[in-house]
Amino acid sequence: MPKSGPPTPEHPLAGVALGTLYALGGLLGISLGILNPIIAIVLEERGVDGVLIGANASLPFVCVALAAPLAGRALRRVGLRRVVAVGLLAYAGAAVAFPEQTGIGAWFGLRGLMGLGLACAMIGTQTGLSCFAGEERRALANGIYGLCFGIGLAVGPVVGSYLYGLAHHLPFSAAAVLLVQAGVLVAIGLPGARAEPERASARLLLRAAIPVQAVLAYGFAEATLLTLYPAVLVRQGFTAMAVAHHLAAFVLGGLLGTLPVSHLGDRLGYRRVLFGCGLAGIIALAALMRIDSVCTLIADVWALLGLESRPPAAEFVAGAAAIATGLTLGPVFALALALLATLLSRAQLPGGTALFTAAFAVGSAGGPWLSAWLVQHEGGRHLFTPSMALFGLLVLSLAMNWLWRRLRSLAGAYAIDAG
Repeated sequence: MPKSGPPTPEHPLAGVALGTLYALGGLLGISLGILNPIIAIVLEERGVDGVLIGANASLPFVCVALAAPLAGRALRRVGLRRVVAVGLLAYAGAAVAFPEQTGIGAWFGLRGLMGLGLACAMIGTQTGLSCFAGEERRALANGIYGLCFGIGLAVGPVVGSYLYGLAHHLPFSAAAVLLVQAGVLVAIGLPGARAEPERASARLLLRAAIPVQAVLAYGFAEATLLTLYPAVLVRQGFTAMAVAHHLAAFVLGGLLGTLPVSHLGDRLGYRRVLFGCGLAGIIALAALMRIDSVCTLIADVWALLGLESRPPAAEFVAGAAAIATGLTLGPVFALALALLATLLSRAQLPGGTALFTAAFAVGSAGGPWLSAWLVQHEGGRHLFTPSMALFGLLVLSLAMNWLWRRLRSLAGAYAIDAG
């Protein structure tokens, strides 16, 4: 059993702990990706109101946001290993029990238990990541964890949809098995160290504003796509396998884009690449919402150019839009986490990481609920309108941040010349 000790880069098992946290991020992401869209499909097929489906999807992330201030006390008293392991086992138990229930109260109760388990796992994991990574490799550690979690979150829906087509209980069982395996991995590879994350402050929030805003938009859009988009497709007559094909295109885009776009961020700067992802993401989400309009536009261009071949079919256009969405949204989590590490000092990073996690949870909680309410009142064409608005605000914030830094640089140069 790993020895207890301060959770610092000097801990004798710090390297093992980081490897465990990377693997845990992937397993946790896959489990979330499996359960979120499948639960939405189950509730839709059982006649649950769309707003209630959105509220049910939001509940786990509400629990994460509410539990964030209490994380320090739990981590101090029982240690990282126990907090994370208990959270994973609670999540697994709720996942196994979910398909056996038939009442809305039971479904909400189990989703609340999932949220408490997710809170323990995510907050403990991110705190451990900040503590065990050395200053010289913290940005790399954050990027690797973000990549593992993001890829898992993208692969999960495809696995879940395929298993659901075989048997309705299989996705829940598979997610539970993965979570139990993660719990065993934590018991073996994560030291039972106690930690006290720094409290978030207004000054810390100001320094971390851009990455926090980015992960808020990412969580909002990703949760909306994974929880409500499948239900919208089912409502339009798509089968579970057809939903899996649409999600597979999104996953493919995320897998193709995360590594090269993250590397581009290392070379060109995280702010610049986040700006590009935000702009491209708005366009991709708009195309995903208006496939029929895009197809009509392409047909008009085809006719204007006098091309004899048939324009691309709607299925091809939808797949291209899904791939483009994955290419632009997939790298945002890793880019924002890496940017956070460059903006904060080592002393500020634990508190900043907790704030980052809470922002992701708030976005993931608000996305399904607000988007479901808008779809119910305005129709499915507005599913991603709030997500587009958040990315628009991110782009505006990045532009204003660049302008402010540019003006300060010019003012400093002028002062030197005048002196």
